[in-house]
Amino acid sequence: MIKRRLGISEIVSTIILVGVLLIISIAIMFIAHNIFAYQSQNVEFEQAKDIYMNLAEIIEEVSGKQGASGYVRINTVSGGPYFEVNADNIIITVDNGTVTQTIYSSSYNILKYRAGSLVGVSGREDLRGTDSLIVVNNEYPLGNVYTMQSNGAWVVINYSRIGILNLGVFNFTKGLNESNEPVFDTLNVVEVHYIELVPGSFTGSGSLYIVATCENITVEYYRINTTGTLTFIVKNSMGSESYSVALDENYDTLVIFVKSIVKINIFGG
Repeated sequence: MIKRRLGISEIVSTIILVGVLLIISIAIMFIAHNIFAYQSQNVEFEQAKDIYMNLAEIIEEVSGKQGASGYVRINTVSGGPYFEVNADNIIITVDNGTVTQTIYSSSYNILKYRAGSLVGVSGREDLRGTDSLIVVNNEYPLGNVYTMQSNGAWVVINYSRIGILNLGVFNFTKGLNESNEPVFDTLNVVEVHYIELVPGSFTGSGSLYIVATCENITVEYYRINTTGTLTFIVKNSMGSESYSVALDENYDTLVIFVKSIVKINIFGG
């Protein structure tokens, strides 16, 4: 009996080889696409960091003059701006050692940038400013810009803090006495600054303009009896922070609370 050797035909082997090569090619294309997407999303996120730092600087510049505006331009593909309303509450009080008085209490908003789904950060990183609730004598900018990881990577602009300036002792004219001589009221003066971000219109996609406009500036005055120090306390849901200002104990203190409302509008360009 003659035994015949069985083998795979050339056609079948060719089909198998082509199939294997096709699978390998598809896998390589998929990996290459993911690498390209990862790089693109990371570049976009890095650009968003720089642009948001510039935007925070613009917000502070326009906050000093009602009606002033400034803008940045940002290209979005995988991510985009996001405005979080009522992110938390902030309470600002002053304590003269005898009485504690609330000068401001409200919720606050924050502006974010959501990264693409392939981007991740290890944790919080401050890019600008500080996460402190109180900034003294312009040591840091009021706007804290940072990255965070929470269901994705984010860049955040947060203004939930106050700036304190001890301006010194001033003589304020009260008028004239019976002898037509000027009468002065001598006071310590401390100025407190706060910036509130509010949402405007959000439209468009792709290439966007983010416009910051100072809608309003309000000034409130508080005359407080002091005997050398005045303590400012700022609270939110994460905790509290305090700072005591050294004052001339011979005079009362005038606290000037300045709040700037800055509206954020976003539209396509």
